[in-house]
Amino acid sequence: MAKAAQRIHIPSLDPKFVRDRNLNGNWLVERFNENISLLDKLAGNLPRSLPWRQRTVEQFKAEVDQLLARDRPLAA
Repeated sequence: MAKAAQRIHIPSLDPKFVRDRNLNGNWLVERFNENISLLDKLAGNLPRSLPWRQRTVEQFKAEVDQLLARDRPLAA
């Protein structure tokens, strides 16, 4: 796949730094570095340009309604 034109790389944090800030033992925080690494790999596989479109709330709802009417819930 094509590489993203400009990638932002988020470095891993020191495990002790993460642990010291995870006083409640939140599993998501515990896996901070793993999650960042996975997101970084995903970012490396994004195409150079994405077809971003701007829509109003009304336009977005209408688009979702059309997709659902065509039995395309995943696309919606």
